[in-house]
Parts: sequence; C-alpha cells; structure tokens
Amino acid sequence: STQSTGTHLLTQSLSQHNKKLLQTFTMSSKCAGCGKTVYSAEEIKALDQTWHKQCLKCEVCKTTLQLSTLQSFEKKPYCKSHVPIVKHTTVANDVMSQHVKQAQDVASYANKTNIETQKGTGEKPTQDMF
Repeated sequence: STQSTGTHLLTQSLSQHNKKLLQTFTMSSKCAGCGKTVYSAEEIKALDQTWHKQCLKCEVCKTTLQLSTLQSFEKKPYCKSHVPIVKHTTVANDVMSQHVKQAQDVASYANKTNIETQKGTGEKPTQDMF
C-alpha cells in the first residue's frame, strides 16, 4: 500500500509539473493591434509588443507590415513612406546660432559692398596695371 501511495504522489506531482509546462508553452499575449489573444503560431514580436501578423499595420495607410518593412517612431509601426521625420528646432538665443548669423551678416555685407581686404593686414590689395 505504501508503494501505491508513492506512485499516486509521483503521478500527481508529474501531473502538476506537466500542467505548468503546458501553461508555459501555451501562454498567450494580447495583440497590440486588436487587443485579442495571440497564440504562438500567429504571433509576431515587434516594438516590444506582441501582434497578430495581420494586425501589424502602418499607423497612416494601414498597410500590413513585416519585420523587414517595419519602421518605428515612438514605439508605433509605420511603413517606409509614412514614418515621421524628426525635425530639429533652432533656439533663437543659442550662442552658436548667434555666431553663425553674425558670420553670415559679415559675409553678406562684404559681398554687397564688394569689400576686398588683404589677408592678415586688413588693407585693400594692390592691383597691377600691366
């Protein structure tokens, strides 16, 4: 009877272990596109999320994307044609911006007034009249 009790406990233990394994392999996630359950056979992992293959679409044109065609911006999927382009803004009081503007103003003034100066001396170059 001790042997049958031991066999029963071993069987029960294996059964619980198998349930845990089964849960591990059949764990499903929610699709980032539609919110429904995604099973491993139909999933695609992109942008730190799980998607149905057919739900990974461009935010703008809704074209279905693959990992090879996926572009991302702020963790959202886009096709190559619609991925937003980051435009840098300039700050008006930025020191480098002020220096660049001053240099452009000086160059512009020199071109407008046709000023020519000898390098290093600040004098106008002499012109030969041969």
